[in-house]
Amino acid sequence: MTQNSQDMMDTPRKKPEEALPLERRGLPAPTLWLIAVLTGLTSAGLALGAAALTGTCPLPEVAADGISFLILAITIIALFSVCRRTMRWLPALLLLLALPLCWMSGSTIPVMAGISTIACIGFASLLLAVSPAAILCRLPLIPLCTYAVSLLLCRDPLAALICLVPFPAAAALAFGTRASAKSAEGPERVGVICLTSLSLGLTVVLAAAVFLGVSLEGGLSIGSLKALLEEIRTEAAAVLVDMSESIAAEASRAPTGLMSGMLGPDTEAVKAMTTDEAVDTVNSAINMLPGVLILCFNVTAALAQCVLHGTLGSFGYEKSVCGRVRVFRLSRMAGITFLAAFITAFVSALASQSSTLAGTAAENIVLILQPGLALCGFMRLTVNLVTRSRGNPGCLPFIVLLCAPLLLTVGSSLLALYEGGALLLEAVLSLFPHSEDDDEGPFSDPDDDDPF
Repeated sequence: MTQNSQDMMDTPRKKPEEALPLERRGLPAPTLWLIAVLTGLTSAGLALGAAALTGTCPLPEVAADGISFLILAITIIALFSVCRRTMRWLPALLLLLALPLCWMSGSTIPVMAGISTIACIGFASLLLAVSPAAILCRLPLIPLCTYAVSLLLCRDPLAALICLVPFPAAAALAFGTRASAKSAEGPERVGVICLTSLSLGLTVVLAAAVFLGVSLEGGLSIGSLKALLEEIRTEAAAVLVDMSESIAAEASRAPTGLMSGMLGPDTEAVKAMTTDEAVDTVNSAINMLPGVLILCFNVTAALAQCVLHGTLGSFGYEKSVCGRVRVFRLSRMAGITFLAAFITAFVSALASQSSTLAGTAAENIVLILQPGLALCGFMRLTVNLVTRSRGNPGCLPFIVLLCAPLLLTVGSSLLALYEGGALLLEAVLSLFPHSEDDDEGPFSDPDDDDPF
């Protein structure tokens, strides 16, 4: 055994640095005005994006696209500045690539609405977390001014209310972060994400209830919701049938062309989808809707938290964004629940061709927990590999960048299963007495797994 290896074994494991409580020192006046303007701008951008996507925007399409691109460019530049100052180069590179890709693909408005929501929650939570009492009592002026700008853009008092959706989530994020940094008994990073996601979800549900209550005939009721769901199911099934008929007609007209080459010589196997099959497909998508919505809320909350942590580190609060405030780690119960749901969903898919209640619930649980567990599994694996290479990552970042599409698809499930197995093993080993040296291994828990 070499001397370096012996030193690594003799060196005690580094304990995560304790976070300092967030002090309300405030921000410099120019920075305060800049963050306030960015908060209002991104909030108004969300209202404009929602109005444009629902077809209620009174502005011409060219004007809406131009304003959306301008808001998106300003937001991305601000987020890029935060990433650059905190040495987060991979998110900074992705932000730089997002702007030309959105312009070329024509998806500026939906991307602008999503990024504006994330940025607005992050910037507003920064103001709520560090502003002194004299400034804190004036912060309600930001949503009021934002509503006025949104009303000018949307020309609809009800549609302009969408701009207020991010602010309850920002308050939850600021409160959770301050509580996490103040006391060891406060919520950890994942707990703050869950609190922010819950607040955002409740606000979105309340906003949806208000809009449905105004737009549906007879107001908001169980009967009207059932009628709306049935209408959506029928229209979506009709769209699927039309698409399948177009594909089948194309395959029959081109038996020797490109379609035949992709589908094989037996193009008669390409048949149009029946109405019953289309309805079953739509029902399966509707069954997965709760999991998809919760996943979207969780991802939005996690990314908004990244914006908050980055801005705190940029403006002199880096000592409050460390330790348990920064460490991203899911509980053992989450890993065990994921494994049980994954097995249940797999067995249910093999046992029955149609959806079952247990299988649908298990699939939703897998969809919700998989991204977080995959991220933890990736960090656990990466930290262990770097530790065993004596702290030199080598070409690992380039390999990760090249394999990103695989990691986001098949690799995501494998990493989630790896992390779930590691957490299950930790739960089993915790039942037996063991020394700290036994923790070192391929499933060892990294000291500071800060993924973003």
